[in-house]
Amino acid sequence: AGGHCHACDQCRHNHPSLCQRGLITGGTHDGGYATYMVAREDALAEVPPAMDPIYAAPILCAGVTVFNAIRHQRLMPGSVVAVQGIGGLGSLAIQ
Repeated sequence: AGGHCHACDQCRHNHPSLCQRGLITGGTHDGGYATYMVAREDALAEVPPAMDPIYAAPILCAGVTVFNAIRHQRLMPGSVVAVQGIGGLGSLAIQ
């Protein structure tokens, strides 16, 4: 979520990653490496106070990428999937 306009053809057809007016922090506008920044609420994820940020970081970008790919396949427990490559994304998919 986040960075898409919710109004263009791609957004209305449930393809927000192809948004024609998308805003990407560090890509289309500054931010991300500053001490403080302003971000849209729908682009944020709350990390529980008890969770060490070191453990939360991997699931925020690569983890969401893999989670969404698997979620959209409507897999059931026990389904067999193939994971090509055991790099950053693949290792999270296996987990």
